[in-house]
Amino acid sequence: MKRFDLSEYRGTKQYFLLFDILIKDEVYNKDDFLNSIGIAPNTYRRCRANEQKKGKELIEILANHFNLKVPTDRDIDELEDFVNKVYYDIYYKIFDNIEKYKEKIAYYRDNRFMFYPITNMFDILFYINRKSSARKYQNYFPFEYSEIKKYASYYNESIYKIFKILYFRLDKDIDENTLIENDNDGYIYFIMSYRCVEIKKFIECLYYAEKAKEILIRENNFKRIVYLNFNIMYSLNALKKHQQAFEMAEKQLLTIQSLSEMDYERRTTQSHLVVASLGLKKYQYIIDQLTKEVYIPLTQAACYLVAKAQISMDDYTDYFTNKVSLDLMKKEDADFLSTLNSFITTGDKKILNDLYKFDFNHEVINILKKL
Repeated sequence: MKRFDLSEYRGTKQYFLLFDILIKDEVYNKDDFLNSIGIAPNTYRRCRANEQKKGKELIEILANHFNLKVPTDRDIDELEDFVNKVYYDIYYKIFDNIEKYKEKIAYYRDNRFMFYPITNMFDILFYINRKSSARKYQNYFPFEYSEIKKYASYYNESIYKIFKILYFRLDKDIDENTLIENDNDGYIYFIMSYRCVEIKKFIECLYYAEKAKEILIRENNFKRIVYLNFNIMYSLNALKKHQQAFEMAEKQLLTIQSLSEMDYERRTTQSHLVVASLGLKKYQYIIDQLTKEVYIPLTQAACYLVAKAQISMDDYTDYFTNKVSLDLMKKEDADFLSTLNSFITTGDKKILNDLYKFDFNHEVINILKKL
């Protein structure tokens, strides 16, 4: 795994890139502003272009104006150590230290360190690394992605690689051509594969997933491979390669069941398994897989109900009437099951279009359209 080098932030040149952004946000005429705080514009430009002794004095003046704290070399050493520890935990999906890391980020933020754009970036990375979908939590991000993107020119080459993870994961205006970029990084390839699922480029997803897996296996990153396989299984089902998805999901599920504290990963793998089974018309397999589950998410519930109906419509009707208590469910779940039931009982495929608004694996809809 890569190590991040922050040595450039021990000098002054990098911080002029930060002040370029802050000055642009605050004032219309940059030269007038610099003159007003006692900095000659030409001196600013020379210090910005090359590391100079005078640069430290200018940084102090600018930091004072923007109420920021100039970090010491020791602060940078601690930040570099912090960045590498946090990235390691994110990459290997280790969740134990997140609260401790958040406290450290809050300390940096409250003390107004000049490297705040770097530490703020990790607050969003924590959400991306959650077990649930990051997009589901975007309204809770402590910072807008646009706020992180604004400082892109301030990040050195090392930190910019972390920013690229956010770019590929969250940017709405991503240039799809940049997905071709050759980057020998397991996490970047992982994110590329995920983004390809989002933009429905499933063959490309499999390409990037293969690249990612090669690196992740070499780095013994088992948990990340489990999540990478989610992208692969989704794409295989979308490409109607249900047998391959089934075999991968079944193997992964058996592996996860032998481990503790991986319930989310087990359920997600199971969802891909039953979708593949639905595509393969393995209806009894779906029933056997889900009958003993206490809680069934929407994707699994849809596969279970359709499987029951395909085996016996009478058994399905009895089950839905006597076992499915819509009045005890969340409204969204009840609406979903009610809509699905309307399709199952009438066979009207126009109803399937009403299912797209619900949060579940939409490949189920594509399979149902061909029943």
